[in-house]
Amino acid sequence: MSYFDLRENRLYARVVYDGATGSGKTANLLSLARLFAGPQDTEVYSPDEVAGRTLSLDWLEIHAGVVAGMPLLCQIVAVPGLAAFRERRLAILRDADVVVHVCQSRAAELDALRADLSRVRAKANVPVVVQANHQDLPDAVSAIEVARALGLEPSNVVDAIASTGVGVVDTFVAAVRVLSRELSERHEGSRRVKIGRPLSRGATTAVVARIPAERDGVAELYLRAAAQEMPTAAQEMPAGDEKRAPALPVFPDDTVATGLVWPADTARAVLRRLTERGLGEARPRATAGRTFVHTAHDFVLETRPERRYETAESAKAALVAEARACTQIESLLVDGTVLAAKESRDGAVWIWTARPEIPHLAAALDPAVTERRTHLEAYGTALATAMRVATQHGIGFDLRLASFGLQNGSVRYFGPLLSASATTVGLSVALGELDEDDTSVVLSAFEREGKRARAREDDRAERAARDHASFTNEAGTR
Repeated sequence: MSYFDLRENRLYARVVYDGATGSGKTANLLSLARLFAGPQDTEVYSPDEVAGRTLSLDWLEIHAGVVAGMPLLCQIVAVPGLAAFRERRLAILRDADVVVHVCQSRAAELDALRADLSRVRAKANVPVVVQANHQDLPDAVSAIEVARALGLEPSNVVDAIASTGVGVVDTFVAAVRVLSRELSERHEGSRRVKIGRPLSRGATTAVVARIPAERDGVAELYLRAAAQEMPTAAQEMPAGDEKRAPALPVFPDDTVATGLVWPADTARAVLRRLTERGLGEARPRATAGRTFVHTAHDFVLETRPERRYETAESAKAALVAEARACTQIESLLVDGTVLAAKESRDGAVWIWTARPEIPHLAAALDPAVTERRTHLEAYGTALATAMRVATQHGIGFDLRLASFGLQNGSVRYFGPLLSASATTVGLSVALGELDEDDTSVVLSAFEREGKRARAREDDRAERAARDHASFTNEAGTR
């Protein structure tokens, strides 16, 4: 149930991620925490789990922009999917303002999904957005087919591979869009948002934990967890076969093979300097979203599972594509960025990005910063540049503040390079992080840069036409 908190002067609303066990609810929250959550947002809180299964709830809070002139804080809660915790699931659903129903997108499960969705609507009379997850499975059906089978608007069903972050932000944005429309209509109409404070994370967890679970189902879960912890033949692999065991990525150094480093003229010197300062003695550690991030000697090194390749040849092709993208993002690239691929102990090759550590743009937008408006305008210009690059080169950006920093007074981009289709969603999310006055400043700069870019394109086209006409006339004279 949504509330307006007079003390905090903001709206609270609850977005509930629902779905069967293994559908990908927790994976969504972990990806949101990595891709979306800013410095004021919480990490994912999972008080109880066994064998990777949620027993009570998963919790994440995200500031989601402004609705009807008021800041909105979303309490994102994922329900336990196991049948043994059915009553806990229903209790969480009853407090939802919007439900994101995560499903596995298999044709064989559409009938069961239809029935499950009907039960959700019976318990929570609120808008529902469906995430057609696990699109990487061979028998997955598209979001359009899922929408058709469930009788939903296609805009309310989103394709996703939550384990890798694909479609996660799109799904959340769709849910917030529906929620914002609902809250705005409620604010403008006769129905008013309740005044008060919603249940906190701790209070909600305590309420859910008091709801008993089915004993047989819980016992089976713990037996399954115990079986997973027992040693197996695979775990007792002889030392001579260690290359076949899963391995963490290895930090790159100046010994990386030719063709697996960029830029070729400067990258090895950077890697050599980092190695001499002890980088090779450190061990990569993964964040909650499975991204490996390491800061060393004013450099940030980053990789993630999507940049892991089975062979050096496939890694080389991917590195060339990434290097091309780095050159195409023009002034947005952090000066001094290096790409390098390094083989791990299991023979796989990981591509790393190493870039100078620069201050986050969000810190430069603190009200106490005197050049705050200048930085907002630079952000708007950077957004326009990113949109133009996306159109020209098919490169997408995560356009939120957390993906930008300041280097020598210029705004640089250090987020992931995505598919171009993600950019539009990223823009709406980015603007949703700002208040109305800041949004106006950013949009004005965005529009000015767009006009300048179009003028430059028109000028280039005009010069090209004149050159062509001149060449044609000279050829005719000859």
